[in-house]
Amino acid sequence: MLLNISYMGVLTVCAYFAIQNLLFGDGKAKGIHIFCLVFIATEYALWIASCFWISDIWTNPYFWFDFLLTAEIGLFFPVVNRAVRP
Repeated sequence: MLLNISYMGVLTVCAYFAIQNLLFGDGKAKGIHIFCLVFIATEYALWIASCFWISDIWTNPYFWFDFLLTAEIGLFFPVVNRAVRP
């Protein structure tokens, strides 16, 4: 439980800095900050869906948020590659 609380704290700090850099940053790494916010929102949705875990059937929203999170991890590398190119 302490690990989940600390993980939530770290993601909240990351979200704060992503919003701050999105609003006041130079704009070059805008895609990374948007991706970071989408990833954090999906993580929070996954945590909320896991609280109401009912059964192991495909209609459970936990599976769909988990699949979405896995797809986002696969999309992370093209976003970073686009942001770090000169």
